Amino acid sequence: MHHLFLNHLSYPQQVRIGIAGCGQLTQQVHLPCLIGLSSAAIVAIADTSTQRLNACAVLVPSALRFDSLEDMLTEPKLDAVLVATPTGDHARHASLVLAAGKALYLEKPMASSLSEAEQLLVQAQSCDALAMMGFNYRFNPLLIHAGKLASQAPIQEFKSTFSLAPKQLPGWKTQRQTGGGVLLDLASHHFDLISNHFGFKVSAVEATITSDQSEEDTASVTLYAPTGATALCSFSLCSGEVDSFSFRNANGSFGFSRYNPWSYPLLPPQNFIKYHLERYRSPWKEPSFRRSLSAWIQAIQQHTPPPVSLSDGLEAMRLIDAAERSSVLKRRVLI
Repeated sequence: MHHLFLNHLSYPQQVRIGIAGCGQLTQQVHLPCLIGLSSAAIVAIADTSTQRLNACAVLVPSALRFDSLEDMLTEPKLDAVLVATPTGDHARHASLVLAAGKALYLEKPMASSLSEAEQLLVQAQSCDALAMMGFNYRFNPLLIHAGKLASQAPIQEFKSTFSLAPKQLPGWKTQRQTGGGVLLDLASHHFDLISNHFGFKVSAVEATITSDQSEEDTASVTLYAPTGATALCSFSLCSGEVDSFSFRNANGSFGFSRYNPWSYPLLPPQNFIKYHLERYRSPWKEPSFRRSLSAWIQAIQQHTPPPVSLSDGLEAMRLIDAAERSSVLKRRVLI
């Protein structure tokens, strides 16, 4: 149920946005995307680090600077807030934004625990502030095409792999207690896609989680559907660069790799060319970021429910929680 409207509020031509969290993602992706949107005006930025604030200020010199989200929320000329702080702060910061009556864009994952996510959703459903989850891959043209193929017949088998090459991680990402771990970082994206984009409904989870180079950085997860179909998932923060999906249904077998843009269908050629041009011009060669942020701003301006809700974020958190419990109990866990 969407209870996410901005009742009686109206916005000028540009939505005035504040950004909480000025790390690499904000500097290299969010800011360039928002700067390129005529419907958005970045009026404030907040971070506890002066160095990160200064780095962002180079891109948006007119934006007001704050050393905390709490202080930024006192700015009267602020319509919406993008929360891109470390995962351990997501639920608390999102709650502050909702309490202030501002529209919210919350980077994934929704929270660092299922209980935090549940409390946040209750708050969102009881207020009039629009809230959207930052599951940007839903807007990737390649995955949109894959989703259409998956919707044509029930999925009989699904496989997904999402892994990154080994690299030095920020301190908070190395410990599960502070919001680290591969399930929150990578699996949250795939769990959302599998459940909400590809329509694979999960009734049970079985998982093994290991700590290879940092805490809980590798996981093998099997998702079970009531129909008996399975989704075999592999996640790692210290393997190779892979982000792939494959599935089988009555129409055949299909495979896609987000890191292999040439897997986008050649026909019709105009769509193929458009996709590659858009990808080439996008930060990190990932067109979904700009599309996701644009959809959020459009929902704010039109007073419509966002295309990706906090309920979707909670669904991913339920799967993460079940996978963690399964790994501890060493058995399959029912959802």
